[in-house]
Amino acid sequence: MGDISIIARRLPDKGIEYGWSGNGGYFKNVGISALTYQDDEDVERLFALGEISHLGIPGSEHFKSWIWSTVPANSPMNRNKSERWMFSQIAFIDYGYFREPDGDWYYVIPSPFRVKIPLFLVYNHLDDDLFEFVYLSAVQHEIGKFIFDKYPDADPDFLPYLSDLGINAEEVKKAILDSDYPLHELYELHRAVFNYFDDWIVVDCDENYQEITNIYMRPRAPEAERLETCDWYKPNKKNRPNMDNLVFTIDYTIVQNCLNNIQEDKLPSDDELASREMLIRHLVRSGKLDEIQKNAAEEGLIGEEAEGYVYSFMTGLIKSREDVLYRCLKEHLETERIMKILNITENYVIKFASESRLEIKEHPCK
Repeated sequence: MGDISIIARRLPDKGIEYGWSGNGGYFKNVGISALTYQDDEDVERLFALGEISHLGIPGSEHFKSWIWSTVPANSPMNRNKSERWMFSQIAFIDYGYFREPDGDWYYVIPSPFRVKIPLFLVYNHLDDDLFEFVYLSAVQHEIGKFIFDKYPDADPDFLPYLSDLGINAEEVKKAILDSDYPLHELYELHRAVFNYFDDWIVVDCDENYQEITNIYMRPRAPEAERLETCDWYKPNKKNRPNMDNLVFTIDYTIVQNCLNNIQEDKLPSDDELASREMLIRHLVRSGKLDEIQKNAAEEGLIGEEAEGYVYSFMTGLIKSREDVLYRCLKEHLETERIMKILNITENYVIKFASESRLEIKEHPCK
């Protein structure tokens, strides 16, 4: 097992519900999908599924086995009275995703310090490959500076505590900031400083999720007296983005495999199809794929050139129909009306994967 992720949410009694949300848990695989769960009813349905081996977009559990779907693991979620238990059931967890009752999602770094960062803030600072790790390192360096530059203003007991132990604050600060992993350095080499604090840290940001505005830390308290992070502070008011227009990218190989499976009748039965699969299957069953392949042959195209030709045409057709489907969904049209608009005459029962659209990458030969 590797790259293990955990998903959690705060319950009304301030306890948490939590469980496995699959491997490969980095942001562009799990975090981006978590952000599509903005409605409370979608979150309720998600956690009712229990632990999951893959997190997809809302409703995608109806379409089984494809890479953008939610796949239940047939194991119930766990519950506990405190967020501190979020990472207690599985060893070597690498990623955490946590939803508070106000609807905001947080990225939780499961290091010795559990660092809780608004997920949209992480989303806005991904690198060119859509990974979060460079930004997370920068956040931890900001926390390292905060501990020695600003935290003492809020806690007059901190510097005397260090002094009593003979700890030179400036030397420790320099040592951890020279490290690529400052908080881990603090834990491993300066344990007395680490032990002064609660093991959870909260990062807050501006209303548009662009810049860090506050870092919240507290002295460690006896377990019976410890407060949950939701009681430490009042988050800044945010302009939470509308995720209805979020675009998920599906590469050529996935769509090619989908087309092959359709031709071999390997898709689920008609009453289990989700939106994208329904559209692809319709284009196959209506003869459109055969027509495009025939056109490619008439053009004298073979091999990868023929594949690229077919793929390009299928992509255009799927995108255009998906855009119509999206607008139909937003208007809450009846299934019969949607089928008529899309010119689909077969008796499908639609279980739409999401209101979010999916973008197909260009064929690699193009």
